[in-house]
Formats: sequence, structure tokens, C-alpha cells
Amino acid sequence: MICVLVCRPQTEGDENDDDKNFDIYSMVHIVEEQKQGLHIVSQIFSSAFKILKSINPHLKHAYIRSDNAGCYHALPLMGYLWKFRNELSLDVKQYDFSEAQSGKDLCDSRTGTCRLHMLNYINEGNDITNGKQMKEALESHGGIKNTYISVVNVSCETQPLLCGTIKNFQITQFNNFKFDDEGMRVYKAYGIGGELVKATDMTRISNKLTLFDSNLTFGDSKIPETKPASIKTLRYNASFPCFDPNCILEFKKEDHLLKHLSVGKHVVDDEKQDSIIDTSKRLWSAKCQDIRFNQPLLSSVGFEESQDQTKTNIKEQHGYALKKRKKAVRFSPKVKDYLAVLFNAGELSGKKTSPYTVSNQMRNEIDSQGNRLFSPSEWLSHQQIRSFFGNLCIKKQKVEKSKNPSVEVVKIENDQEDDEDLQNVLTHLIANEHNNVLSEIVTGLTN
Repeated sequence: MICVLVCRPQTEGDENDDDKNFDIYSMVHIVEEQKQGLHIVSQIFSSAFKILKSINPHLKHAYIRSDNAGCYHALPLMGYLWKFRNELSLDVKQYDFSEAQSGKDLCDSRTGTCRLHMLNYINEGNDITNGKQMKEALESHGGIKNTYISVVNVSCETQPLLCGTIKNFQITQFNNFKFDDEGMRVYKAYGIGGELVKATDMTRISNKLTLFDSNLTFGDSKIPETKPASIKTLRYNASFPCFDPNCILEFKKEDHLLKHLSVGKHVVDDEKQDSIIDTSKRLWSAKCQDIRFNQPLLSSVGFEESQDQTKTNIKEQHGYALKKRKKAVRFSPKVKDYLAVLFNAGELSGKKTSPYTVSNQMRNEIDSQGNRLFSPSEWLSHQQIRSFFGNLCIKKQKVEKSKNPSVEVVKIENDQEDDEDLQNVLTHLIANEHNNVLSEIVTGLTN
């Protein structure tokens, strides 16, 4: 489902109220026997723009917002929108991705209305087993206000692919995209971490993308009928509160609630209407701010200078809240050789070394000249050492199986043999650690 917020053309005498100067439309595309892939999504956008242009000829530009599903947050769709931004019915200016579990209130509300409409259709003795019957159900009894239904038929499973990739570009790290003649401007957050993907790169990767696909056919959408005024008056006295828990607005009509959600101008309650929980949150926030700004000074000398420094130090860098990717750190050859020697010694003697002991031992190891053998950056935790020992044990088992063909090899589905072996080895290592600890305690008590 695509929900669209359309700004009405303003004329003289119109009320200057943001909630009343917008119309909301919904386009439902029913895809039969196919997944919601990138190619189908791009064609659905093209069809939705065409419907909007026919309803509102004054529209020129489009700004898109969606969640982070894989069929949306992908380079092929961005390449399609950039390449045909001037050839589509509407000029696509920007594409924004909302945060997780956010930005879909309007779509969820319209989806609930469609489900209730289909349920009433089923309760009348009708069936919904395919896309055509679903379209008939949604268009029954005059349809749903400002909702257009169409069935998408796909006759070919092949989809056009990109011509190569863009070097050092990972689209999942960016959430805001702007399209212009110079290329595609990408941002990690709104206005933060901006980069430019040049037009030459965008043209190269989107060379095989086509504006319209003849293998996809969209059924005609029936214009929904206007409901009589008598039906609207039945729900006039109903109360529709805002979905935002901090907003105190309530509306008598569902349309007013939908317009309020689309604009997003929430009215937050003041402190007089706060509950006990809200009051405690405000007090806790005030206490945290006091702790931050009123740090004790070790000396009274230069009080004004230190106060100025604290004001400048609390200013975080631009984009400090962005998620940072963890870099994969590989063990150095010296660390690998050291751990391999300890592992082999434990296999030969039968008394395996505990990962806790090895982790502490690495911090105190010295060479012949009295220098530390490992730098602090090379120190490992007991979890890392345990995993390394587990991998060495798996390799040893594979070598033994290859030398002894009589050993029966069990094939496990989904290529999970290594994971299960590693889990068994780790369990065995943990049991050996407990036995070693108990033996040390017993020997200490007996001596």
C-alpha cells in the first residue's frame, strides 16, 4: 500500500490551517504469485505516480518516505528513480527512510480500514481466494474513500539487473537520498554525512533499467464513490485520539485524525496534566542536566576559564549519534602461534589450559630481554581464546576423519555441521575447565 499526502493548490479565501490544506490518497497494488521485488516496486511507483497525476494535474514533484525493507532500501530502486526522475509522471526529488518501527502510522491506519472492509465482504457470504476477488471486495459498496485498487499481473520472472557496483559505497549506511542532475546525494541522517554519487556512476549502473516493463500489466482502478452525508453523521460523536502517547489532541472525525498524523504537528501536554511517571521523568532529566553542568572543580584558580572550557567541551561533534560499524580485528601471527603452542601442549599432555588462565598469562608474558611479549592491543579475552581453541579442535577432527576413511561422516542439512561441531567443542572445553578448577581446589585442600 502507498499512502500519499497531497497539498491542495491554495486560492484566495482559503483557511490558513495546515491540517485542512491536504488530501490523503491510498493506492493498493495486489501482486499475484510473485514476491515484492525491486523491479515490481519500481513499476508500482510508476503506476502510482500516473494515478496521482490524473487525479491532481497540478502536482509536479514527489517526495518519498518508507521503511527500511530490502525491496526499498536498495541501489537498483535508487538507480531507477534517479535515471527516470524527469520521465516519470512526477519528478522525484527525495527519498527518505524512517527509523525502525516508525513512520508507518498512516499506512497502518488505512490497512486496518481495508481489512475491515474485506471482513464485511466475507461476512456477506463471499469468498476472497485470489487478487481479482480481493479487488472486488475492496471496491464493494462504493469502495473506500480516496483508495484506488489495481491488480498487477507478472508474466516473466526475469528482472533487469545493475551493470556493476559503485566502489566503496554501502547503501545501508545512508538513510536520505536526493536526486539532481549532478548525481545522487546521500546522507547518513538528515543533513549529516553528505556524499555525492556522481552522475557518471549512476548512469553506468542503471544502463539496463527500463522505464516500463511490458511483462507487468496493471489493472484499471475504479474511482471510489463519495459516501452520503448521513453515514458520516453516524460517527460524528465518536472520539479519535492521536496515536502518539504524548499528544493530547482528539478528533471527532477519522479524516481529521489522518490529516493530523500525516502533518505530524503534535500538541504535547503541559506539566499540570502529567502523570506521576511523567513527573518523575522530568525530575530525573533535570537532575542529569545538573550533574552534567555542575561538575566539582579541584581548584578555584581560573574558575571563569574552566567554566568557559566546560561550555565548549560539552558540544558534541557533528553526527556523534550515528551508528558506527565495528571493524573486524584479526589476530596477529605471533598471537596465533602462541595459542597454537598452548593448544598442542594440552592435546599431548591431556591437561588442557583454561582460557581464563591464558588470558591472564598473555598480559604478563615477557621475552628473553625482559620486554612484554604482547602489546595491550594484542591481549585477548577468554571468549576469544575459547573460540580460537574450538576452531583448532574442529580442524584437528577434520584431519583425523580424512586419515580414517572408515569413520562415518554424517551430513547435516543447511550446512550447519561446523556450527554444531563448534558448539560441542566449546561445551567440552567448558567442562574441562570446571574439572581443572575442581582438581586444583582438591589438591590445595589435601596439601
